[in-house]
Amino acid sequence: MWINGCVATNLTGAADAVSIEGVGCRVQVDGFTGTTGNTGVGIRISQARNSILTINDNNPAGVTVSGTLGDVAVSNGVVVTYADLLITNVIDVRGNEIRQGDNTSAGMKIVTLGIEIFNGSGGTLAVGDIVRPNGIGTQVTKAQGDSLANAAGPLLTMITSPVDGAIALATPIGQGALVNFDVAPAIGALTYLDEGMAGVATTTVPPAGGVGPNQKLRLGRTLIVSGTRARIVGSPENFPVDSNGIAP
Repeated sequence: MWINGCVATNLTGAADAVSIEGVGCRVQVDGFTGTTGNTGVGIRISQARNSILTINDNNPAGVTVSGTLGDVAVSNGVVVTYADLLITNVIDVRGNEIRQGDNTSAGMKIVTLGIEIFNGSGGTLAVGDIVRPNGIGTQVTKAQGDSLANAAGPLLTMITSPVDGAIALATPIGQGALVNFDVAPAIGALTYLDEGMAGVATTTVPPAGGVGPNQKLRLGRTLIVSGTRARIVGSPENFPVDSNGIAP
């Protein structure tokens, strides 16, 4: 199905502008604007299974349709923003793929499986942030290499951007999603969990010492770089060790 040149307006109750339901659906959206004006979302795919929603930008109007609850609702209350989809594609736990079309400006479209977690960081998490379990259910918080406790895994990368307490999607490090860095990395660089900034990777070996003390945890090597984000490939180390400040 193709939706193009539409404007959502005057919807009542909790109605979404579009709800995709069924198995194996293929829906492309372009030039879809407006707002639900109620407690719905712009596009809902949470009732579908093994379906594909493609967001295109061939129409100059773009796709901005939204609601009070957000842009695109996927499985179990997770909401994905159109801004998130410019950074990474998403596959939810029901096998639905939400992606930018081939003609969009998103240069690094990576399909990656989402794991449902809750943001327990105390603030908003961004796509690409590196997180770890905080010991409370399925909550996560930003990881940091300044101590053993803050560097302990398993480490995940955020693929949606939840506010504190919200359900979201993340994926294990090394599975192809983009990771945020302290500064723009070089292609092929060996990466570490940063000790100076929470939630990001670095290509600089954490210095020895520190209060924690600082930990050395190698995450893999960069394959594709876009500004201060990069795709990390390889198997990350499972256990951090006290950093000696020496590469590798």
